[in-house]
Amino acid sequence: MKWTAILIAIILLTSCKKHSVDKFYNIKGQILESSSNPIPVTNYTLTFYQKASAGLLGGVSGLDARTKTDNDGKFNFQYYPNKNYGFSTGGTNPNTITIEGIDTIKYRGLYPEWHPVPSLVDTNLNILYLYKKIQILVRKVQFNNSLNTGEILEVITPDSSGSSHKTLTGPIPNGTIIIVDTIKDCKLSIFNLSSNEYNLSATLKKPSYQKDFSIILTKGDEVFREILMIY
Repeated sequence: MKWTAILIAIILLTSCKKHSVDKFYNIKGQILESSSNPIPVTNYTLTFYQKASAGLLGGVSGLDARTKTDNDGKFNFQYYPNKNYGFSTGGTNPNTITIEGIDTIKYRGLYPEWHPVPSLVDTNLNILYLYKKIQILVRKVQFNNSLNTGEILEVITPDSSGSSHKTLTGPIPNGTIIIVDTIKDCKLSIFNLSSNEYNLSATLKKPSYQKDFSIILTKGDEVFREILMIY
């Protein structure tokens, strides 16, 4: 009975709140292909996603909407907050927004993402690049431990075109540095708007062993870069 009375009181209090007046917010910007090829990305579909904000008696829905860039690569997305569900009313959703790009024709296989975009505030993102391109990416592994005879070490670096896999087979003595391979036109397309950086992840893997690396890269295309992974 006690909990029932409390629940009824909460419902009455929340139902008596005045609904806030709907106000729409803008997220705008311009998509260019890359810093070394700054052409507008036109008629490009963007998805705006925001996770719902849940509460005890309900919550506030998030976003899952789309818009397209114009002939100059510009977009202006408008959204309304305060879409409540359950018994709660008048709430807002503070969760950040993620923008994702979708194109299965010209930029097929490229899945750009820009995050986090603040919610409940008008935001001008100015110029965004579809990807960061590294013309020549050299992958190296430094062996501080020996790779035994017959052991196979996987070298994995995901990029926007998929994952680049290579295997190294032992024996490889400690103290050895091996050039694994050279990747041409590597594209990175997940951009952190807060830190203004890209993240290139890399993994060394074998049975019962995995080591992950996070290589932080600044905005702007590059002609050449080496990455070194330590085993």
